[in-house]
Amino acid sequence: MSDSLLLDQDPLTGRVRRFHVLPDETFALTSSMDVEPIIEQNKDLARLQGKRWKDNDNLVASIPMGIYMGLLKTWREQGLGYQERQEALKRWLDNRDNLAFRIKAGKL
Repeated sequence: MSDSLLLDQDPLTGRVRRFHVLPDETFALTSSMDVEPIIEQNKDLARLQGKRWKDNDNLVASIPMGIYMGLLKTWREQGLGYQERQEALKRWLDNRDNLAFRIKAGKL
């Protein structure tokens, strides 16, 4: 993607949207987000967490809103109900590729 134009930048979420002119004279819109601040915050919070799980008082993860909304959209398109979405979220958080968003260690 060669030519690009900044459309907007949200300082609260860190999302940046750009308009790109492609070589075949078509265009594309991209949306990106710097998740590094959330990952660093998660690391700091993880150090403060105890090893034991408390009944219902555990901060388990912090996920960027854009990623979470994308997951919800996918699960709705798959026809998952509330309980199935909860189980899918647990599987997503337990996946090694997503450990940066976890705060509390252990399997959910």
